[in-house]
Amino acid sequence: YDKLAGGQLVSVNDENGSFLLEPALVLDFKRHDMDAYLQTIGDRPALILHGMDDETVAVDNASYIQERLRNARVHLIPGADHRFNGMTEMRENLTMDWLTSQRQG
Repeated sequence: YDKLAGGQLVSVNDENGSFLLEPALVLDFKRHDMDAYLQTIGDRPALILHGMDDETVAVDNASYIQERLRNARVHLIPGADHRFNGMTEMRENLTMDWLTSQRQG
């Protein structure tokens, strides 16, 4: 984010190849009201999985969202990047466990 905000292109690489993020992405963020979006979720349950090594989105975003949602569960995953490269099974297992708990609860 800081590189984009500073006007730099950011290259994201994973098992599917690479792609570039352009600084205009940061400008687009300013057109959106995240707090208003989060308010529409209300009391519905939400799961937030965030990689601790995410190079694209700051880890603080997970806390920001959790603070604004009344029924959010957050998992910060050590070693996981933005796309959970090499850790997709862990991400999927956490998601399935959470969905199962929601159905039972």
